[in-house]
Amino acid sequence: MEYLGAFRKRKIDSKGRLLLPSEWINDSEFVFEVESIQHPGEGWLSLYTKEVWKREFDAKTSPAAKMIFSRRATFVKIDKQNRLLLPKEYSWKCIDLVGMGNYIAIVESAVWAGFFLMTTY
Repeated sequence: MEYLGAFRKRKIDSKGRLLLPSEWINDSEFVFEVESIQHPGEGWLSLYTKEVWKREFDAKTSPAAKMIFSRRATFVKIDKQNRLLLPKEYSWKCIDLVGMGNYIAIVESAVWAGFFLMTTY
């Protein structure tokens, strides 16, 4: 995956899948890292290629840092139509994909819109 800095809005289909932009895909294996730990199904997901995730994991120096980073990781594959199945606890209908450099943030559209109301620069 090359450097990502773009934004895409996506709808989730009835089976819980989202369509990834083809220009963002160079691999079929990805890792979800669930960023919200308080309430499953809330917050956002970080989507790494398997290669980037492994590099980030290997860069952690302590066992505790490795466990914290990987505690909610789930390996996933995209299908032939570039669709990715969201984890079951995420019953979102509309999401935003946000390029964050070397990974993709997957955020429920309502949460993403609210983020800008609370953020000051």
